[in-house]
Amino acid sequence: MAYHQVIVAVLEQRLSAKRIYQDLDTDHGFEGSYWSVNRYAKRLHKLRSLISIHRSILI
Repeated sequence: MAYHQVIVAVLEQRLSAKRIYQDLDTDHGFEGSYWSVNRYAKRLHKLRSLISIHRSILI
């Protein structure tokens, strides 16, 4: 996804998917739907959670 770095940065700020979508639309001219941002943000969140669980097991 072309906006991956932007989404990752704002997820670290714990912003909602709605807010991420609004920022992408306003600041970056995003032409996709809210639902596509929502799905992508959820996938990234789950992936990051799994990674942190695996890290804690390995330590």
